[in-house]
Amino acid sequence: MSRGALFWTLLCLALAAGAAEARQEQEQREKEKPAERAEESREKDASASEKQAAPESKAKPRVYTNEDLKTAGEGGGIVTSPVIEGLPRPAPRRSGAAGEDEPSEAEWRSRADSARDRIEKAEAKVEALEQRIVEVRQDRDSQAGVLSPNREQERQARLTEAREDLEEAEAELDAARKALEDLRREARRAGVPPGWLR
Repeated sequence: MSRGALFWTLLCLALAAGAAEARQEQEQREKEKPAERAEESREKDASASEKQAAPESKAKPRVYTNEDLKTAGEGGGIVTSPVIEGLPRPAPRRSGAAGEDEPSEAEWRSRADSARDRIEKAEAKVEALEQRIVEVRQDRDSQAGVLSPNREQERQARLTEAREDLEEAEAELDAARKALEDLRREARRAGVPPGWLR
């Protein structure tokens, strides 16, 4: 046998062996496919049964009670914020088994009332100072100095003082409104029912 014929014979044998091996792999894959198909059908059946169970859960919505909220808070879900400037901080109370400090409804209501009182006082102060400015402009507040030669300078000084006081009162009013808004934001983060702040 010549070398060329030997080369071609070996090449054909190698190709035949490779083809036989490829055929065996293909047969093995064909045997595994039914198992994969069975697994896929089981997964589809499971997801279909979950989808059928979902409408039933929609028909019966979960009703959460205050007890549910308390137990949710025991898991660390309640976030506390820093003390809001100008408002009293409620005294902490012990909450049952978890032992975490948690303000009560009365404490939240007290803080909200304090914030609203602060706003009302600031608004009243602003209104009084606005009225004072009107009176100074109309020069009705100084009957004693009617004949004073420095009457206009005195009026301007009183007007300047009243305007400065008004600016301070408006800043206090803005701070009081911001404090109430911060309290509402803190209550939302803590999961406090909105009715507690009314």
